[in-house]
Amino acid sequence: MLQRKEASPFPRPDQQHGAPKPSQSLGDCQGIPRVDVSDQRREVAARARVFAQGSGVGGAPSAASLTALAVALTEAGRPAEALPALEQALALAPDDPKAHQQMGVVLLRLSRPAEARDHLRRALAADDQLAVAWNTLGVA
Repeated sequence: MLQRKEASPFPRPDQQHGAPKPSQSLGDCQGIPRVDVSDQRREVAARARVFAQGSGVGGAPSAASLTALAVALTEAGRPAEALPALEQALALAPDDPKAHQQMGVVLLRLSRPAEARDHLRRALAADDQLAVAWNTLGVA
């Protein structure tokens, strides 16, 4: 004699509200907005510029704020625009390990690996705990 199975109180994944249908992409699911990455990149760069413009003494940008601007621009896919900010940061603080680290990242993204290695080595000479510098040097 066959036993009758009771219905599970939990719906199957394909019966859940808002679950993607096989033909849907995740961005098409109910309740999940599509995200335009280019808009996010522009917003990050704009915020970083505002931060860099007035975060130093007397309204002049500091080496740290210029490096932060360069990081934001690099993450926004604009490494060429990050280069002048890093040059300024290194002019203000020639031994700043984070500025050298970011310069190495930027130069590598600009297909200038020899220069990138020099900056990464300078960063590590000042602070041998910079994981990003070690990782970037490994691929430079």
